[in-house]
Amino acid sequence: MSLNKVFLLGRLTHEPEVKNSGDSAYCSFQIAVEKNFVDKATGKREADFLRCTAFGKNAENICSFFGKGRMICIEGHLGSNSYTRKDGTEVKNEIQIMVDSFYFCDSKKDASPAGSSSYTGSYNRPAQQPYGQYQQPSYGQLPYQMPPVPTPPAPQYQSGTPDDFQPNTSLFPTGGDKSLPF
Repeated sequence: MSLNKVFLLGRLTHEPEVKNSGDSAYCSFQIAVEKNFVDKATGKREADFLRCTAFGKNAENICSFFGKGRMICIEGHLGSNSYTRKDGTEVKNEIQIMVDSFYFCDSKKDASPAGSSSYTGSYNRPAQQPYGQYQQPSYGQLPYQMPPVPTPPAPQYQSGTPDDFQPNTSLFPTGGDKSLPF
């Protein structure tokens, strides 16, 4: 049994471009994924820069809706690629992330200030509500409003001493020990 699954959350380091190979489209891009620790010497977070490749509709959509600096969440798997560079050197088994699906993680206005995004799509993502807070959608006036739920009355207790306590014997079987199941 084996498992090859990757989930990444990071920012694009450059503008993605769609390329065609035969009859299928593909898009190669790089994302920067912050590490969970801060470098003690510089006081800054370091990042890993990972190459990703998407195919088909995923490639077209990533190129249409994402640009440099945009946050993206990628679900995919590891793949290796061998190729020859323009200078004639051969690269074997370069590891990259093959994109199976992706998710929007910010809106255009939330993109990093340095990002000059070429976002031209019409995707308008609603603002996210913090967990646990619900804001009723503004669909106009509802035709029917639920009446308030009445609060049940508080139980009434009688005061007295422990000697005044009389158990309710109607809840227990009356056959003695023979009627108990154990």
